[in-house]
Amino acid sequence: MLANLSLRGMRIQVNFQTILSLTCGFFLAISASAAEQTVKVLEASSTGKTLRINLGRNVGLNLNESVLITDAGQKVAAARVIRVSDDTAVIQVVDSYSAAQGLSVGNYSMIFGEPMDDVPQLPEYTADKNLAPENPANERFFTPDGRELENSPDLDDEHYSPEVALRPKFPESRTYAPNNITAGIGIFRNRSVANATSDGLGYATYQGYSFRYAYNFRTSYWLKEKTAAILSAEVGVGTYVFPSVIATGQTSEVRVVPLSFEMRYLIGLSKMFRIYPYLGYQTNIVGASSGIDASYLAPLSGGRLLGGIGGQLVLSEVLDARVEGGTDGVLFGLVLKF
Repeated sequence: MLANLSLRGMRIQVNFQTILSLTCGFFLAISASAAEQTVKVLEASSTGKTLRINLGRNVGLNLNESVLITDAGQKVAAARVIRVSDDTAVIQVVDSYSAAQGLSVGNYSMIFGEPMDDVPQLPEYTADKNLAPENPANERFFTPDGRELENSPDLDDEHYSPEVALRPKFPESRTYAPNNITAGIGIFRNRSVANATSDGLGYATYQGYSFRYAYNFRTSYWLKEKTAAILSAEVGVGTYVFPSVIATGQTSEVRVVPLSFEMRYLIGLSKMFRIYPYLGYQTNIVGASSGIDASYLAPLSGGRLLGGIGGQLVLSEVLDARVEGGTDGVLFGLVLKF
């Protein structure tokens, strides 16, 4: 019986030890998820807010993970991982706890692997290169111990900013969209029987309305890599009416419906304004009330090539304004983007 009790007691002890070891292992596993490592800042930007470090996926760093930089037990800065490879990473300082707003090349301690809810998120837009602070002349970059690294950028370039160079491309502010619908007032240019000369039919302008749909392809064809450009395929329909005197002396209205297809190449002069040349083809559908001979309307119909130049101003994320002029006339319109 004592053996049985001893046996039962041993079983109870084994079960208790098993539960205890599993519980301790669980909590140890949780605490082990946070790690502290000595980290070396290999490269630092001019402001000390963009840093390349010697740790990467090999120690468990993940993209967009928050990290805490410390020095001699004191918090220095909170940062987020914005690029990561097997053995290096680029981090962006988003909050500083010391008088110095940035860090320099050297050794620190880094805590990572645990949630840090008080670390702010990085902004979801690309740094504007034109607004980034310029580097002082002759400032060295990525220079441990005063020694310039190989392939160091030309820092005398006043437009160079390491934050822009190192920061990954976040989604840009939405200044354009794939689909555009334009509604506007058109001054159409077309043949006119009334302006006929000995050399043939002349041309006249007619006021009307135009509606167009365009699909935009982001591209950089024929331009430098960093120059934003949009290739746009657009179809349009318009309408205008003008009076015409028929043989009986009465006035009849003639309605013309221009149908067009054109390709536009929009070149971004800035984030808010683009210019574009366009080239396309237009054909006219002509109709009138009874009493006008079809031969009279024939010169107004048919198709021809068109071309011109225009400009488009960004008003908001969903609305632009555009104006263009060419062989087909002039258009003033508002553009709905989606």
